[in-house]
Amino acid sequence: MSAPSAGVEAMSRLGRAIADPTRCRMLLAMVAGPVYPAQLAEALDLTRSNVSNHLTFLRGCGLVAATPQGRQVRYELASPHLAHALLEFLQVVGEADRPDVCDVEVESQVAVPPAASSAATEAGRRPTQPVSGAPHGSHRSRPARSHEAAPTRAHHRPGRRSTSAEESD
Repeated sequence: MSAPSAGVEAMSRLGRAIADPTRCRMLLAMVAGPVYPAQLAEALDLTRSNVSNHLTFLRGCGLVAATPQGRQVRYELASPHLAHALLEFLQVVGEADRPDVCDVEVESQVAVPPAASSAATEAGRRPTQPVSGAPHGSHRSRPARSHEAAPTRAHHRPGRRSTSAEESD
């Protein structure tokens, strides 16, 4: 893996880790120093099971290190540089977080222009349209629904074959 690829992978792991507010709170709690799961559970008002699951995830991302101490395990940030980076990131995000940025409607930016829609149809594909109910700023799209209803099977469960008795119902 090349150096840029490794950096992208590391950024991706960090993104997955901080995508959850609980994990963010846990990482920030560890900036102050090593902690035990029971301390995190109490300080963040979480169950020990929940804390354990998040710590396992953070360890898997390479952000947290575990050190056994007798019958307990102590957790800390994997690198002292990570503590500094998290605090800097928190400051930058706080400065950049403006409520007016998220208020912009993006439906017109995401909608498929008529020319692209007709080109996709001519190529035998369905044009895409914005995902309804997606958060503002979401650029995910899904195929547009055709006017023809797709055939459906009653009581179909994925991964389950129907028996002749079910087909006769």
